[in-house]
Amino acid sequence: MSQNSSDPVPLRMCTSCGGIQERDEHFCEKCGAPITQHAHSDYILGIHSRGFALHKATHDPRKFIVVLGTWLWVGPSLVLCLMLFFSGLVVLFQEPGMGGRIMVAAGAAGIWLFGTILYRTTSAWLVQRFGNSRASADQSEPEDQQDCLDCGKPFATTQTRCPACSWSYAVEYPKDDQAKWK
Repeated sequence: MSQNSSDPVPLRMCTSCGGIQERDEHFCEKCGAPITQHAHSDYILGIHSRGFALHKATHDPRKFIVVLGTWLWVGPSLVLCLMLFFSGLVVLFQEPGMGGRIMVAAGAAGIWLFGTILYRTTSAWLVQRFGNSRASADQSEPEDQQDCLDCGKPFATTQTRCPACSWSYAVEYPKDDQAKWK
C-alpha cells in the first residue's frame, strides 16, 4: 500500500535526547538510543540496545532505581567472578596447572569488567546526588536549571540557548519562511 503525499508523515522523536528523526532508522541519529521496538527485540540490534542502556546507566544515572537495577543486573556476575577467581587460586595452590590459571584469569577479567561497571554507575550517581548539591551551595547557582538535550549540561531556564553547545529549544524557521510566521 503506497502512502499518499497528502497523508501526514508520523513524527519520530527520540525519547532519550529529543532529536527529531529525519530517516526511518532503528536508532537515533544524534545519540544512538534505540527508538523502535525492533531495535529491542532483534538479537543483533538488541545487543546495541542493551549496550546503550548500560552506557547511559554508567555515565548518567539520574535516579537511584537505575543504580539499584544495575547492581541487581551486574552484581551476581561479579559475585560469580569472585568465586571463580578464588576457586582458581585454591586449585593453583593444590596442584599447579593450566586449569587453575584459566580460572584465575577469567575471574580476574570478570571482576575488572563488572567491578568497573558497578563502580562507575555508583560513583556517577553519588557525584550527581551529593557532588552537585555541594557545588551549588558553594557557587550559589540559580535554582531554575534545565539540562540541554544535546550535550546534557545544565543552563538557566531564562536562557534560550545552551552556552556550551548553542543548542536551542526554540523552533527556527528557514529565512524565507520567517516572514510568514511573524
